[in-house]
Amino acid sequence: MAYTVGEIIIETLTDLGVQVVFGIPGVHSVELYRRLAQKNIRHITPRHEQGAGFMADGYARRSGMPGVCFVITGPGLTNIITPMAQAYADRIPMLVISTINPAPELGKNSGLLHALPDQSKLAKSVSLKSYTITNPKNASKIVSKAFFETLGSRKGPVHIEIPTNILEERISNMARNIGSPISLISRKFKSDLLKFVKVVESEESILIFAGGGAVNASEELSELSEKLCAPVILTINARGLMSSSSIALPASPSLPAVRTFIKNYDVAIVIGSELGPTDYDMFGTGAKLKFKKIVRIDTDPNPNSGTPKINLNIIQDSKLFLQEINRYLLEKNIAQKRLKSDVEKMVSNIKVQIRKNLTDLEKKSIALIEGIYLLLPKAVIVGDSTKPVYAGNDFINPPGPKTWFNAATGFGALGYAPPSAIGAQIADPESQVICLVGDGGLQFSLTEIGSALDEKLPIIYLIWNNHGYKEISDFMDSKNIKRIGVTPSPPNFKFIAEAYSIPYFHLTKISSLRKILDKATKKMREKEFKPCIIEVDEHNFSLGSQNNG
Repeated sequence: MAYTVGEIIIETLTDLGVQVVFGIPGVHSVELYRRLAQKNIRHITPRHEQGAGFMADGYARRSGMPGVCFVITGPGLTNIITPMAQAYADRIPMLVISTINPAPELGKNSGLLHALPDQSKLAKSVSLKSYTITNPKNASKIVSKAFFETLGSRKGPVHIEIPTNILEERISNMARNIGSPISLISRKFKSDLLKFVKVVESEESILIFAGGGAVNASEELSELSEKLCAPVILTINARGLMSSSSIALPASPSLPAVRTFIKNYDVAIVIGSELGPTDYDMFGTGAKLKFKKIVRIDTDPNPNSGTPKINLNIIQDSKLFLQEINRYLLEKNIAQKRLKSDVEKMVSNIKVQIRKNLTDLEKKSIALIEGIYLLLPKAVIVGDSTKPVYAGNDFINPPGPKTWFNAATGFGALGYAPPSAIGAQIADPESQVICLVGDGGLQFSLTEIGSALDEKLPIIYLIWNNHGYKEISDFMDSKNIKRIGVTPSPPNFKFIAEAYSIPYFHLTKISSLRKILDKATKKMREKEFKPCIIEVDEHNFSLGSQNNG
């Protein structure tokens, strides 16, 4: 029996453990779907290929597995370029499989539908690698290789394009070529360990920075922090890693109070972070982090050029390396001589100072977010670029890893959260996903609410309505520029909910949060699961009583 290359690709993805793909079928990609219906792979149809990419992003962040997308040649690929750029910036594993016009026509500029001058070159600009399958016998090998490369030393998107004539070609052998995961452990493991310990033994003033590359090392990070009596600053993508620790600081180093705190330390141990500008200079002041020594532990050997000078760059998996460090420190009875109570007091004082310096809007935003986590212990908040998300990025302590993430740290694409929340909910059906989005950002991807409805996903779309692009208008004000183009009219979100036949609620004060969330979660589960909308009007929202009981 002969099998098409499309069928072999689906079988390969099945062998790799792929359970979900995101995409919109087109006449140029239908061959990928021939065998899909026979396999245990769930297909999610967005309203736009940009939605497919952001869904894959949210799925990958919550599950740890690559998000897989199918798109057609031409507009399918160009529509998914922005999510690929977001995934590249934030090191999110994503596999994008696109078609391309027949191989004999490539590079001829013959005017075929969907033709691009160089599709692969375009994809390469926002991905780790781009492959073109030209030999049907190599299809399985390339798909497997690309899949594991998304999870390599620098996680990110990988692109594969397949000419339509190759996709339809039949071969008699269904054999697949499944490779193996890329090792993230350096051969210099022991050497790196001894170098690290040397720094620890020689320095007393140690501070730890944790980033998104440490999301799977929560226990190991906590143990190291306790052993060294070293406070941990949790950057945005690391929030929730040490939610119960008294010496963890879930706050941005961009804040003046945190900057002052940092000056007390000579040595920084950076774990799973590039220390990019969105981590330590969110407000664009041009400030730099200055330490006597910086030790970095990460799988990616090449941090961003803007990163402060690294004195010791250890190329290792954070979780595995921290396990070895903790074991060695215990065996050698190496520990810091600082009193934990002193560090606890310093961290506590900084938290108090941060809260004291919050603006009224930030107080409302953080009270809302903290209230959600308090009332919904399994909440995962997926954020767009909106005022409450910025406030949370500055200072919020989620209950666990991967329960707070957004697009503001890397590429900063508006419209990220509505589809990304879908991917997160599919990755973890037991969680309660909250899409925290502004009225402006929501209008970039409003129609993906329909995708959530199709998939019967109980996502809460929490809309922070400030009637425009408030962040941009405030920035214009600060630069003495007359406001132009920052007040797009929001729709009536109650009517939007009615149009999709989903529940709608209007939240006006924090004291009503419990009641609204109870009603929302109940309504979403009547008869069958469905999303809902909760609208908060920034201009008519008050703290009121913060007692959610």
